[in-house]
Amino acid sequence: MAPESILHYTLVTAETDAEDGVESAEAPAAQTGVLLVKSGPAMGKSFKVGQGDMTIGRQAGYGGVNIDDPAISALHAMLRQMPRGARLYDLGSVNGTSVDDVPISGVELKHGDVLKFGDAEVQFVKGDSA
Repeated sequence: MAPESILHYTLVTAETDAEDGVESAEAPAAQTGVLLVKSGPAMGKSFKVGQGDMTIGRQAGYGGVNIDDPAISALHAMLRQMPRGARLYDLGSVNGTSVDDVPISGVELKHGDVLKFGDAEVQFVKGDSA
């Protein structure tokens, strides 16, 4: 049995202004996150998630989440981080992508969702429920 990779997604919001402790009212706080690999070949690695798109796979490239796991496609999935949340898309992977055991092509992520890339399970942990 191949080692299992588990990623945890943690949402981190923009910092408040140091002088008055208030975020700017001009634009909503940008949300970013961190993917933490909890087990499997990439255990101990973490990946910062900024605004925009991030690929997940064995050959995700620079700025992507590279997981050396034979059950994960070279370009398996994409995480799109937007100002108010995140969406996960399957990129036509061989073993598929699912959220809470439901195969997906694209879905908005919620706190506690369990994501699966091939045999690798990933928990989506949202750091701020705003």
